[in-house]
Amino acid sequence: MSSSTAPYERASWYLTWAPFAMLGLAVVMLLSRWNHSVQFASLFVLLAYVHRRWLPRRYVVTADGLALTFPLRRQVFLPKSAVTVRMEMVGAFALTGRHRRWGYPLLTSLLYQPGSSDALRNALAGFGYRVIG
Repeated sequence: MSSSTAPYERASWYLTWAPFAMLGLAVVMLLSRWNHSVQFASLFVLLAYVHRRWLPRRYVVTADGLALTFPLRRQVFLPKSAVTVRMEMVGAFALTGRHRRWGYPLLTSLLYQPGSSDALRNALAGFGYRVIG
């Protein structure tokens, strides 16, 4: 198997455990019976939902498309024909839909890592994705 046909895979340890930690904090808040515990517990549940819905913990770039795995067992496959990847200084976004303003961030950590965007850009170019930026 040549390097141009090998899938490019990255995962984030933080994005894997963070939603579970937020749900745990929600339970702790509810059990504390503090005056504002319901509001803070609701906030942590909302943040866990955002993580589950929009922040993939793992992504795989293949010749067919992007395979995204989210926390709490959610998986999405984005066909290559329906995706445009916007490269930015600190990461990339897989844009879908008609207007292509919002997308899924392709992150490996919350902090900037020099060189990681170059490797992703090379993998995307090798598979023929539309890349902007």
